[in-house]
Amino acid sequence: MGESHRLKAMSERIAALLGLEAEVKTLAAAAEEAEGQHRVQEAETKRLRTEIGSLEERLKIVRSQDVQLRTLEKQREEVGRANERVALDMQLEAGSRVLEEQETQASERKQALEALEERERQAAAAYLQDLSGGLAAGLQPDSPCPVCGSTSHPNPASPSESTPSKSHLEELREDIKACKRSLELARATVNEKAQELEGVRGKRSALPA
Repeated sequence: MGESHRLKAMSERIAALLGLEAEVKTLAAAAEEAEGQHRVQEAETKRLRTEIGSLEERLKIVRSQDVQLRTLEKQREEVGRANERVALDMQLEAGSRVLEEQETQASERKQALEALEERERQAAAAYLQDLSGGLAAGLQPDSPCPVCGSTSHPNPASPSESTPSKSHLEELREDIKACKRSLELARATVNEKAQELEGVRGKRSALPA
């Protein structure tokens, strides 16, 4: 009986030890699996952190490039405005020279017209004087004047030695008409150029400094 009891107790202890050993193995396997998962998670975490760091660096570069792009765009706009200002200034300068030349031409044509009108007045007066001289040459004492009817001729007109012809007088009048047309055209050209320059000045003043 005593030996049987010891064997039974020993068998029970062996069974208990085997159970504990199996439980330890199960726990060890679970711990190893958990440790493996932890290592995988750590590796994934490290990979994600590395990727995040790379993305942050790329974001910094993109932001820096965006700032540079905005700066370049602003500089481009400033250069464009500067070029436009220079172009308008050159246009104003050239246009002013042209306007000055056109005004000079208009002034010269006005002077030419005035000179022609004066010549025409003198020629017309000489022509009329010559007509009076011709009539005076045909006057007879105590005969009535064909113009005024007087029979007294105390101071008859004398014919001019250099009297212009009627055709010359007509040519002068045609020249005056042509000169007037030329002057009107010159004045219209001056007004057109002045309006054009005024528009350019408006564009120039509208540009920011």
